[in-house]
Amino acid sequence: MADIERAKVLIELRRLDEARAQLAAVLAVQPDNAEATTYLAQAAYLDRNFAEAAVQSAAALRIQPRNQFAMRIHALALLNLGPDARRQAQEVARRAVALAPEFAENHRILAIVLRERNNLPEALAVIDRAVQLDPDEADIHLVRGSILRRLGRCGDRLRPGPAAEAYRTALRLEPENAHAVHDLAVVDLNGRRLRSALRGILTAATMDPRLVPLVRTNTATVLRLAMRRVHWALVIIAWLTVVIGFQQAGDDPARDSSYLNTPGRIAGAIGLGGLAVLSAWWVRVVPRRRLRFVLAASWSNPATALRMVVLAVGLLLCLVGVAAGIRASVELALPLLLVSGVILRLRRVS
Repeated sequence: MADIERAKVLIELRRLDEARAQLAAVLAVQPDNAEATTYLAQAAYLDRNFAEAAVQSAAALRIQPRNQFAMRIHALALLNLGPDARRQAQEVARRAVALAPEFAENHRILAIVLRERNNLPEALAVIDRAVQLDPDEADIHLVRGSILRRLGRCGDRLRPGPAAEAYRTALRLEPENAHAVHDLAVVDLNGRRLRSALRGILTAATMDPRLVPLVRTNTATVLRLAMRRVHWALVIIAWLTVVIGFQQAGDDPARDSSYLNTPGRIAGAIGLGGLAVLSAWWVRVVPRRRLRFVLAASWSNPATALRMVVLAVGLLLCLVGVAAGIRASVELALPLLLVSGVILRLRRVS
């Protein structure tokens, strides 16, 4: 059995090809070894070869029908193989719970299956039972947080909801859990706590490079929402600048209506300066070594890139108008920002 023990260690280290070689050597001698077949299924699942994982776990169950580990892998593998397989996954997960209802891990897998089948109320009840059975298991609280997040219990900008509490419990139990850090950041994103969301997302990518593709997408989403706030703040600044800066033409050539008056230019300068200070404070959450990654992630996302271009054009027009006192420049920026903001909102780009 030494080869199986070595294979288990290799699987934990994600050296899956070496683990498979060890297990194949065992099965060449003992083709009916259920334990080796189960770990072969686990290696295939971790390698995202879900069809192979389902085949191997089913083989293990034929040899050892009450093998709970094989049942859990089989349920998770089937969950990734289409609608019919998903229904079967639920049956397998329920069978594991019925076989050993005192084992929290069986409840956790059933909760995952129910979550993916969008049966969220029952999934929450099942994972709550898992918490009762094993309150010190971080993965259980991680699944509970994901269910609460899908139920919309993320809180608001001022008060985090129960989903955040579940992820924080997972992190208290396992501080180095990158998935918990990332998912807590997604809860902050859903609750529109954008600065803490960006910080958490970037931290998760540093902790686990495998999360980088997901982090790239979520980074673009956070920045798009942040730029939307800047966009509408700029609309207000442009409007106030035009209203306050209006002046009547008269005999005095200095009172040319095509220019902003001094109070209008001061109002615009104060507004743009405040927006710049606030933006600089907000962007400080991004480490310098991650700045290029953040910019690349934003530019590679079409919706975020479009928002960046629109905002840059509007900001440039406002800056020129305030700096040179040209009223037409700000008047052009105002409808551009207003109309584009509405269009982007209706298209759900923002």
